[in-house]
Amino acid sequence: MAIRSHLKKSREKMRLFEGMTYRNPVLICGFALAPAIMVTTSLKNAVAMTLAFFVVTVPTLVAASFIKNSVPRWLRSVVNALIASVFFIPALALVRLVHPLGVDLMGIYLPILVINSLLLSRAERFARKNKPVRALIDGSCYTVGFGVVLCVVSTIREIIGAGSIWGVSLNLSQRTPAVLLPFAGFILVAFLAAFAQFLNRLLNKRIYHRSDSSGEVK
Repeated sequence: MAIRSHLKKSREKMRLFEGMTYRNPVLICGFALAPAIMVTTSLKNAVAMTLAFFVVTVPTLVAASFIKNSVPRWLRSVVNALIASVFFIPALALVRLVHPLGVDLMGIYLPILVINSLLLSRAERFARKNKPVRALIDGSCYTVGFGVVLCVVSTIREIIGAGSIWGVSLNLSQRTPAVLLPFAGFILVAFLAAFAQFLNRLLNKRIYHRSDSSGEVK
């Protein structure tokens, strides 16, 4: 009983940072898969998408924590999307500043950030039930988890497919342009997701093994 209580308290402490660790929004939760696959053909795209994601998602989650239950449940998703649409304006300006061609290259995957699954899910399940500061931390951590995956995937694909990084040629003798196609993004994200699931299971097994053998959580 004491072990379960300790695990529950530890999980509560980790809940704010789960988006960066064992509940990665892309690899574990399966959120925002479309941009993670379709726009990760270059590191510039990934960084621009992550910045836009942050500017749209985090303020919207904070706003949702203020609104709480003052808006009917059936209307909350619409209100959250409208709030996100307002923050999309500065996000678009930031993308143009960081990556002038990014708006055209990312196409529809940029504006659909205002209704991305992570935003709507966290707004309803977490932000609405917690204080603004917790919503801010939660949104920031999930954004970091999202951004790390995008940057890793885009770096691998850009190096192998285009022989460059951040648009700068690495003068590689061998390139595989097919890696820049969507199917390669699907495969790479799938392998990363499988690896993340493996690490999660390994970590959980190790924690519970220690608990069973010593009688306490270390």
